[in-house]
Amino acid sequence: MEERLNEHTHDAGCLDQLISSWDQNVPFLNDNWFNSGLLAAIFFIFVAICILDRGCRKFIFHHLKTIASTVFLAGVALYVIGFNDMGSQNNLLTLLLRSSIASVEMFVSESELIEVKHSLHESPLYMTAFAITHFAAVFVSAIFILRLFGLKLLTRATLWLKRKMPRGKLYVFWDINPNTMAVADSIRKNSNDLLVFIKLPGEQHAHSSRFTFSHFFQTANSDIEPYMDHIENLKGLVMTANRKLSMDLVGNDGLAGFYRQLGLQSLGKTIAKYEQVEFFFLSEDMNANIEAISTLKKQASLGKPEADKRFALPKDLHVYCHARRNHFTEGILSGKGLKYHIHLIDSSLLSVMQLKENGSNLTKYGLNHPVNFVDIDMNTGTVSSAFHALIIGFGETGQDAFRFLYEFSPFVKSVKPGPDGLDCITEQERKIYIVDRQLDRLKAAFLNDAPALKGSKAIEWLDGMNVESPSFWDKLHTFIDKLNYVVVTLDSDEFASTIAIRLFEFAYQYRKDMSKFRIYVRLHNENNKKILEDIGKYKLIHETGREQIQINGIEAFGTDHAIFSHDNILAVSKEADAKDYYYQYSILSEEISSKPEEEKRQEIANIRSMGAEKKWKNRRERAIEQNTLEEETKITYQEEQDRSDVCHIYTKLMLAGALDAHNCFNLDRLEQMVKLTARNEKNEYYNALTGENKCLLNNLSYGEHLRWNAKMELLGFVWGPQKDFKLKTHPCIVDCDELIRNKKIQETLIYDTGVVELSFRKAQQQAAALGKD
Repeated sequence: MEERLNEHTHDAGCLDQLISSWDQNVPFLNDNWFNSGLLAAIFFIFVAICILDRGCRKFIFHHLKTIASTVFLAGVALYVIGFNDMGSQNNLLTLLLRSSIASVEMFVSESELIEVKHSLHESPLYMTAFAITHFAAVFVSAIFILRLFGLKLLTRATLWLKRKMPRGKLYVFWDINPNTMAVADSIRKNSNDLLVFIKLPGEQHAHSSRFTFSHFFQTANSDIEPYMDHIENLKGLVMTANRKLSMDLVGNDGLAGFYRQLGLQSLGKTIAKYEQVEFFFLSEDMNANIEAISTLKKQASLGKPEADKRFALPKDLHVYCHARRNHFTEGILSGKGLKYHIHLIDSSLLSVMQLKENGSNLTKYGLNHPVNFVDIDMNTGTVSSAFHALIIGFGETGQDAFRFLYEFSPFVKSVKPGPDGLDCITEQERKIYIVDRQLDRLKAAFLNDAPALKGSKAIEWLDGMNVESPSFWDKLHTFIDKLNYVVVTLDSDEFASTIAIRLFEFAYQYRKDMSKFRIYVRLHNENNKKILEDIGKYKLIHETGREQIQINGIEAFGTDHAIFSHDNILAVSKEADAKDYYYQYSILSEEISSKPEEEKRQEIANIRSMGAEKKWKNRRERAIEQNTLEEETKITYQEEQDRSDVCHIYTKLMLAGALDAHNCFNLDRLEQMVKLTARNEKNEYYNALTGENKCLLNNLSYGEHLRWNAKMELLGFVWGPQKDFKLKTHPCIVDCDELIRNKKIQETLIYDTGVVELSFRKAQQQAAALGKD
């Protein structure tokens, strides 16, 4: 027994001698003010760098668990050495238990130095290591406290200051996800603007109020952790809502109670102080977005009690909601509360708008319209080659792509005098092939909404096929040489890219000419788009009819980064060009109407006094007041036609030769077209009464009627003897031959000609504006 005690004592003595020897051989830490002061300066400079340097801070935040574990183990090691005395000497179990407890206490600024054997109190090396380790433990705890409470305190302080001095705009993002970050990243923020990101509770955080070890290291909300650095770069604030926005939040206690239940009273008070506020509900859960919007509308429609003044919604409030545009969502928007303040962001529709463009700048349309894939006679406005397209994937984006191609691909092939002396108009052949693994189900729903397309010769449904079946590629052999336009819209970026490449290589192998062939593939990720378009072997020489230019044979479109850009959703929601088109067309339609002159002048003066924005709102207001399905159908048809008229300007310019090979205005030709569509006091197009001018204007008018027909069919209308918005029938849904021979409706062709006139006029206005720039 005495020998074992001596061995234990000897072992402990050896460790003490080792530390003592280090102290003697390395006198740097001994009683020397200069050396220790230098070490202290180095240490505190390092600490300052950790606090002030953003990169270092980010590293500490991201590796807090590892740092805390390292500090804990260092504390255990130090206390094992320090407690290795008396009854605990060389007793590993006792040493580890005591040391672990003491090491944990370091993080709450507790020290067990009094329990450390006294011989080590004299060791500069041990005491320096002991002090640094304890400081590191307290430092980790301080970071945790700041991480847990500091952001919340900073947010409250910032909101308080902004309430006192509200400047700039306020952007509130309800939920944190890739879509909201894309919009936030694209906002042209000035120094006074404020971005607030709200973390909404999810089912996975139903018990997040409980304090767990995960909270200590900030891993409980790991779903938003990847965005925290990004938000910090944007100088944004992060808040956490107690609840999701749902109907059970709505109450008669107004917005005060509404924000109180959300736990966002300070934000509610700040919103009331700002003149311009934008809300964003951009989650991929569209049902949750719609529920949130419905909740806001319902609460706003209840009015504002006296207690609500501090929480009033600003007049200039715009709410952007990611949802599919359909009858259901349109019905929600037309209800009471927040009129004209809510804008739908339909990502599928917006992706196709990148092909279609929204009319904001005609020279940016590119080469994506069907008119660029056919042979044009610019003297007559006719097309001598057929248009063939293939849609792969008939989901939401595929259906929107089909709508675009179906509406914009009707062209006049030829016009010859008939036996009755009137024109005989032949429409150019067109065909759109559609393939999808679930085509039966998707086709049934689609044709139910557009019954006029049943049995259409312009559509071929590739039933029972998919892009991985041999039957599809066998079928493709039969029309690959006639194919012009392919749209690939599949769920996976990788699969969509693979199919697009296979199609390109197939076309390259079996087509005689690639100049009027192009593939468009919907990719969600911006990096995938860049990678695909950088592949040089998929470049093509595109024949414009006037010169050759190099383009991408495979064009990616519809990335989330492009769709969810602030400028993009702002332009689409404002619809400034569609509203201006409707405004100008309202004046033009009055001018060419058969009303008495005095009545015309009064109505035109009334329209001019309203302006484009008010004229557009008045039309929708009348529909909302009626609150019937017929009125909703009518307003939808009118607004959709206005939107299409703006985008179809490009096709008319191309058919008339008013754009050059680089999509710039051919100003001389454009001037000729404006003169061609000038009217005299009798509303006659006096420069187009005979000859080639008459032929060109008539053909452009016939082409406009064909486009109008296609749009009406897509909106669910069919031919009927009377215009009926309940039955969705219209007598003008007939071919051009029938239109000009039917005495009841033949006079409506002048309105098609009016659209042509306005198209050239608006193009000239834009050309003049570009010239000034």
